[in-house]
Amino acid sequence: MGRYEDLTLTVGVFFKDGTEHTNQVRFKGRLLANGEEVSFATREGAVRETEWEIYQTDDGKCLQWLKEKRITIRGYEDTKEEEE
Repeated sequence: MGRYEDLTLTVGVFFKDGTEHTNQVRFKGRLLANGEEVSFATREGAVRETEWEIYQTDDGKCLQWLKEKRITIRGYEDTKEEEE
């Protein structure tokens, strides 16, 4: 495992119109794991992508950070029919 470092994460809500309500969270910790998951919702033509990270703070607590994106693919049904 890595050493504990001074870390800063931006947390909050980011809206489609570009506005955001965020704060900076500072702590001493280390990254334990990270990953990415992609889900497809074909009826809406939407893709949901979730990035995640798990940290351990220097006092032994765990912190999970998530970032989720939802992307709508316009014309997905038309494209799908052409490919079949």
